[in-house]
Amino acid sequence: MAALLTAATREAGLRILLTLLIASVPLSSLGLSISGSYVALPNLLLATWAFAVLGAVARRSLPFAIDLSRWTIPFLVFVCVASFATLTSPFGSQPWAKGGRQLLGLGIVLVAALGLSNYVWRAQRLEHAVTVLVRVLGFAATIAVVQFLLNNLTSLEVSFEWLDRIGGGDVWRTPGSIGGLQRASGFVTEPAHLGRVLGLGLGVSLIRLGLVGRHHSHRLRETVPAWAALAIVAGQFVSFSLVAWALAMVVAATVIWFSGHRKSGALRVAILGMIVLGAGLVLGPRVWPDLRQKVGTRDTLGQETPELVRATDANLSALALAVNRKVMSENLRQRPLIGAGLGSHPLAYARSVGDPGVVEGVRGLNAQDAGSLGLRLLSETGLIGTALFVGGMLWVVLGGLERVRGVGEQESDAVHWKVLGLGLTASTVGIVFADLVRMGVYYDMVLWLSLALTAAVAHRIYSSQASA
Repeated sequence: MAALLTAATREAGLRILLTLLIASVPLSSLGLSISGSYVALPNLLLATWAFAVLGAVARRSLPFAIDLSRWTIPFLVFVCVASFATLTSPFGSQPWAKGGRQLLGLGIVLVAALGLSNYVWRAQRLEHAVTVLVRVLGFAATIAVVQFLLNNLTSLEVSFEWLDRIGGGDVWRTPGSIGGLQRASGFVTEPAHLGRVLGLGLGVSLIRLGLVGRHHSHRLRETVPAWAALAIVAGQFVSFSLVAWALAMVVAATVIWFSGHRKSGALRVAILGMIVLGAGLVLGPRVWPDLRQKVGTRDTLGQETPELVRATDANLSALALAVNRKVMSENLRQRPLIGAGLGSHPLAYARSVGDPGVVEGVRGLNAQDAGSLGLRLLSETGLIGTALFVGGMLWVVLGGLERVRGVGEQESDAVHWKVLGLGLTASTVGIVFADLVRMGVYYDMVLWLSLALTAAVAHRIYSSQASA
């Protein structure tokens, strides 16, 4: 009796911790400064979850399924390659401290993601995880939409700068404006990050709103409330972030292509496109010049030496990527196969952009993380490391899509998981795209949570088919 009570208590503890972890996803701007380093609440909970997983494995109360664990193999090999590259870095021992922290972070997220996928794949747990996630994201999106409306339609200014005082630094950034139109991020760090966070629930939200027909929408009626789905889609739009908008298009295209209802989905996208075009004609005179500058500045990504221009709200991201691309190219030429090691990009940046004002207002921006996971991988881990990391993400995505396509309409129980899996996998495709383009963090919680949920729902589909 005592053993059963203890097991039930531990199960309840894991469930509560998982709920808190998922609920903290939009709260990256909520944290504390400890010994000069900012520790975000989601990262703290993620580390706690990882240690809880290790404890559960040691007690044999959380068995790891082989099919649910294989997807981490490329990442484990990546850690080995990255460790060797760091130890033999052309910068000597300079990147070891930072590289060591990156490896520690990778180890934590690998354990956390592996434990998450092995824990939540069971039906009740998976439903609970997605239900909590969608509602939390819906709340965060609603705050952003309200902020957008109040800042643009009234004299009020909704700001979350008080988060800086709690975190002891620059943890929440003013969203800025495009052509005088105020962008929104809610209490999330910045507009682009809002788009990525909401991307976790964007796939299931689009399906719930009927992108690929009522049949699929009905399957998610209890898991994804309509208000949350609508808020998530609207929040993606009011960010006025090109990365967020591109992510949304990638997710929508993936949902349509793999749903089996391409014609109806394409028709709905065409109607939505007409609505967006109409809004664009109304807002065009105000926002088009800045958007054109945003897009046009990205031409500098193809230049060997970025053109000297002044940084503004409209071109800041593109200019930062342009400078970091130049740094990556130099690092990659030096050691193309394994790169210069984790933690070497800031050193290469200082060497390459050490002269004043390569781009006015951009010197030092994103020097620590290259502003893009793709650029950082190439710079610090070379072609082999990049192939392993990207290959690991593709393993999860392609495996999820294969499970989704393998479900027949006559398999009633599996069809529900197919629809949920389609939404979660499509979101992962979009997040992988966004991270490779504009998020230079190896252990980004949004990325690893999406990978773990996709692996879990793929195994759920397989289990449903096997038991049918």
